[in-house]
Order: sequence, then structure tokens, then C-alpha cells
Amino acid sequence: MRLLGPGNYQDAIARFDRAIAIWPQFAKAYFERGMAYQYLHQFDRAMADFSRAVAVDPSLAHAYDAQGAIYRSRGDVPSAMQAFAKAIQIAPDADAYFERGQTYESLGEHVKAVEDFDQAIAVRRDVPYVYRARALARRNSGDLAGSQADREIAENLEQLH
Repeated sequence: MRLLGPGNYQDAIARFDRAIAIWPQFAKAYFERGMAYQYLHQFDRAMADFSRAVAVDPSLAHAYDAQGAIYRSRGDVPSAMQAFAKAIQIAPDADAYFERGQTYESLGEHVKAVEDFDQAIAVRRDVPYVYRARALARRNSGDLAGSQADREIAENLEQLH
């Protein structure tokens, strides 16, 4: 997993291949190998690994998040929403709410997007990109004051990091 970084994806894949050969029920290895494939823009392989990961361990919420992102990028919004809903059902974390909020925003459902961004912030208050996404959704729904407040919070958080 330490190899998952730019320039190391092929090495990481080779190591995950070996780990999976030794322990085929290692769901996290499928997930991480899928992430490496995703970084390499090999989305079919990534999706296959994410699917295998949840087949082995249906509680691996991040694999559903990753599937949802690929579905959304392919324009399959219903499948993306199902994947994000499953992730939220298993582990309601900031990533799942953020991803689903992004999907709602792309559909023009700004109020639902704001609701999901609110949930993401309730889970993790220190993530500037969620505030930026909520600022956009608020602006698009006509809440200019809320949008400005979120932009300011995002800027303050970015200065801290």
C-alpha cells in the first residue's frame, strides 16, 4: 500500500497481485489494486477489482464510493447513486456524502447537494473542498450569503494546512 503513489502504480499492482495469490479473500488488496488501476485510468480493471472487493467483504464502504465515482464519470447516475447510498448505509463518512452531493449537484439538485455536503461537514469539519462544493451548491440554489460564508471557511482551512 505504501507504493500507491505517482510512478509506483505498476509496482503496487504487482505486489497486490502477489498478496491476492496468497490470500484470495483479502478484500482490501482488491480495493487498493483497483485504486491503482483507477489512477492509471484503467477503469474497467478498477471496477472489476472494486466489485471483487465487495463480493469478498460487503462492508468495504470505500469500494462502493470508488465504484460510484466511476459510474458517475461514465454517465450512469442511477448506479452511482446506488453505490453512494450503499457506502453511506455501511459507513456514513464524509467521502460518501461528498461524492453523492457532487452527483446531486451535477444533476442540478442543489438543495439535495447542500444536504449531503452538510452531512459530510457534520462528519468532518476540516475538509476545505467540501465547503467549496457546498458554496457552489448554495450559490446555485440562490443562497449567496451561505455561499460566501462557505468560501471563507474553505480559505481559512486551506491556510491552516
